[in-house]
Amino acid sequence: MDRVKLVGKLIGIGFLFSFIVVRCTKESKESKVYFEVSEQTVTVHGYVKDVNGNPIEGAKVSIYPFDAEVKTDKNGLYRLSIKIESLPRDAILVANARIQVEKEGYVTSARNVPLAEYKEHATGITAVIQRLREEDFILANPAKIKVQVIDKEGNPVPGSVVRVLPSPGIAFYLGIPQGEPITSVTSATSPVAITQGIPALLGEAVILVAFPPAGKESEFSINAVVSVDLGEEMDEVTIVLGVERFKILYTSVDSGQYISPNSDIKIIFSREITGVNAQVFCSGSPFLYQTYVKIEGAIAEIKPAGALLGQCILEIYGAYGKYGEMLLSPVSYDFVAFDPSAPRGLACPKPEINLKAYSDKATAVVFSQHTFIFDRIFYLEPGNFSTPNINSSNLLELIWSPLVLAGIVGYKVYALDIAQAELGRVVWVNVGAIPQFRPADKKWTVSILVPPWVDISWGKGASIAVVPVNINGEEVCSLENAPYLNFIDNLGPLIEWVFGFPPMDYSSSTRTFIISFSEEITSGQITLSSRTFNITPISQQIVGANRNQIWVEFFAEPITLKIPAGIADNDNTSADDNTLTFASAPSILWVGEVVDVYDANGNPTPNVVTAVVKEGNNWKVWFWNNLGTHNFQNGWIKPDAINNDLQSPQGGLYVSDVAKRELRLTTLVSGLAVGDRIEVANVGGGSLVLTIEEVMFDIINIAIIVRVKEDVPSLKCNNSNLTCAFRSLRPDIVFKAEGVRDTSENNVVEWADQTDSSGSIIW
Repeated sequence: MDRVKLVGKLIGIGFLFSFIVVRCTKESKESKVYFEVSEQTVTVHGYVKDVNGNPIEGAKVSIYPFDAEVKTDKNGLYRLSIKIESLPRDAILVANARIQVEKEGYVTSARNVPLAEYKEHATGITAVIQRLREEDFILANPAKIKVQVIDKEGNPVPGSVVRVLPSPGIAFYLGIPQGEPITSVTSATSPVAITQGIPALLGEAVILVAFPPAGKESEFSINAVVSVDLGEEMDEVTIVLGVERFKILYTSVDSGQYISPNSDIKIIFSREITGVNAQVFCSGSPFLYQTYVKIEGAIAEIKPAGALLGQCILEIYGAYGKYGEMLLSPVSYDFVAFDPSAPRGLACPKPEINLKAYSDKATAVVFSQHTFIFDRIFYLEPGNFSTPNINSSNLLELIWSPLVLAGIVGYKVYALDIAQAELGRVVWVNVGAIPQFRPADKKWTVSILVPPWVDISWGKGASIAVVPVNINGEEVCSLENAPYLNFIDNLGPLIEWVFGFPPMDYSSSTRTFIISFSEEITSGQITLSSRTFNITPISQQIVGANRNQIWVEFFAEPITLKIPAGIADNDNTSADDNTLTFASAPSILWVGEVVDVYDANGNPTPNVVTAVVKEGNNWKVWFWNNLGTHNFQNGWIKPDAINNDLQSPQGGLYVSDVAKRELRLTTLVSGLAVGDRIEVANVGGGSLVLTIEEVMFDIINIAIIVRVKEDVPSLKCNNSNLTCAFRSLRPDIVFKAEGVRDTSENNVVEWADQTDSSGSIIW
């Protein structure tokens, strides 16, 4: 078998490298050897041939730790089955079998073979015993090498020790680590033959290193000879020991092949050494490996701290001989750290949004082209209104569960532009983030900046996928089939602010309001309603540099309240006190409102409303000043045009009388009228919607009191030191967005689609 084929075999020998204790039943060797393919057996089969492709009959094939063996038939075929009822069916770590093939006249070959395959399930990845395994072997005749160690004058140096070191192909054939000697012989006065343990594989090589006899290390330098051709002819090698410059004769990483990620690196110098300065770099690791060195004579063993990954470089900056020799110049070796048993072909994990990274109260994440690339939505602290709050950020915190499997050393995060993918350009881009493992919750997490080349407007966005990386720096799953997180603009427009002119008073006038949204809008309109004004729409249009505003023009005229005639006590006929009587609730008057009260002849009397209460079947409106002896039947009440601002009632309150359902406001500016509905945020969370039945001014205690229709024992705010926030659901003017959509065709968000004239209430 040529070198390329051997390397191919090496790379493909399996994925698992860990051992478990295998509990096999004690049976005789003969009882284990049979041929059966079933779920109760592990069956191994294959062909044994020589280097020319001819079958080898009678070769003994042994499998450990099962203590089972069988011989090949005339076709070189071996087949054996092992009962596995004592083995776990599904386990994380599954035993490797060591298969050894022996035949007289051939060098014994051995290798570790994984007897498991990966399976994905709901909680991770496990390994499952393979029921059928094919493994072929090539046997080679022993190489014939004669070695003689002489000094520079040609005299034999008896007692010299010769070690034989394998190439990667020879190491794979023998099933031993690269850098470990195959054999060691002591040189005599005549050439010593080495005819055992080295396979004669054409194109492969061994390295012979000669060490001076004990006690003569200062007289000779160590030397090495590479035997390039291990053919069947006797290869005579002469090694000359002499005093030469201090140099490196051999490293276990100078073959251009690979070493295991967990391997140490061996260096043999030409003379006995006392110290080595060496460093290791690898492309698959972000850091320089720390190393320490174990020295034994002329051999240095470099031990990197951590698994080596990918394309690596060994830099030897200095070395010091026992007698003051120094390495003249730095030496570097390129090699590949590669583990053939590293996991591959697994399923990618699914990334999720790590809500806890933002707030323990976080309930959802939505994406929007609004100030930042995405928004986190979570509810406010208890005692506030239930309207969700937006907390924006341009960092995306992802989290996922690790694969339950040894050999996964990290993850890569990729992004795909959906707009480009729809055009056929499916290019996953590594975002360059480095995930970290969090031992507290046993999760992997990463914070990434959403790629700047992604535009999530117009319904487009990006997909984010996570790919595990094994100990070789290889991606172990396919991006094409990976589960991913899509983020597109899935949040509709929100009303952000309102601006109106002329001044917000009760005058009859044409008014213009600007309703500003959180992002560009493509359609929709604003509908208006009012408890205090008659509204006549004039025009509206989508405007603004970012097309995120609707300008609304309308004519507003305050509603005039008629004073009825025919009231039973005739109070309205010749009023001489502070009240007027109404048959139905005057639902546009609010305590503190400045009004003009017109009598039957149209004469105005300026006044201020102080209470609206029910007495029997009628309603009493109380005023601050005495009305005088005027006939107000068929008169009217009109709000003062200049001295009243538009009302958006809000503030704080507490329960002053549970039985009477009375609430005391913490402000003297009320704006509340009979029939208004208010939302009250309860202490500790939750809210109540209450209906106003009466409003009155407490002159003695200087406070505004409202009586509501609903019971209030559940409200926990019961004194002036413990208040509840409230807001009116019936302000003077309401602007509601209807059919407003953004560029991604998302409808306006329902809890941010209407506002009052001040813009301070969005619900």
